[in-house]
Amino acid sequence: MYGSNLRNATLTDVKFRTAYLAQSEVTNAHLTNVDFTNADLINVDFSGSVLNEVDFSEARIDGSIFAGASLCKVTMPEGAVVNSGC
Repeated sequence: MYGSNLRNATLTDVKFRTAYLAQSEVTNAHLTNVDFTNADLINVDFSGSVLNEVDFSEARIDGSIFAGASLCKVTMPEGAVVNSGC
């Protein structure tokens, strides 16, 4: 799924565990209860997206962009929970 186009997608209760989504575009998307545990998300663009209860535990997000994204109950790779968009 390298380089996937998920622009403007609405994803709820989806598991992308260990998925390879590097270089994908997930801009202006709405993600709720999405599990990216151990996923490869290098250089993914999440700009303008709304992320609610998204789990990036142990995911690789190097170079990913979250400009203008709203994050609520988002677990980052190192375990910190971000609530900047609640």
